Amino acid sequence: MKSYLAAAIQMTSKPDLARNLVEAEELIDLAVRRGAELVSLPENFAFLGREVDKVAQAIEIAD
Repeated sequence: MKSYLAAAIQMTSKPDLARNLVEAEELIDLAVRRGAELVSLPENFAFLGREVDKVAQAIEIAD
């Protein structure tokens, strides 16, 4: 069986969707540059905040 490098990304997500996506992209790029062939992200990497803020951005978060 061939081995491969996997990366598990840890983030401190905030209620700022755009900022979280930029951070995730940068971390994914770093992992790939270091040889990762499989990258996993935290469950709520795109948004972590109050429910009312999540509902207000629901369509944008889902895209």
